[in-house]
Amino acid sequence: MPPNGPKLYALLVGINKYRYPVSKLGGCVADMEKVETYLEREKKKGDFNVQIETLTNRDATKSEIARLFT
Repeated sequence: MPPNGPKLYALLVGINKYRYPVSKLGGCVADMEKVETYLEREKKKGDFNVQIETLTNRDATKSEIARLFT
């Protein structure tokens, strides 16, 4: 079934692993994945035309985030 509702664009970024001197975090990627799961459920219901991009850890660079905004 094609999505019927308004367009919803989501760029989800979860970073657990930072370079020194920042300590590693423990739940950012897991939290991002929960949001992604929620949005995927909404997409399947057809309430929204959802387009999701995700970046985690090393892939979440400034240049990649900027690229996905364009």
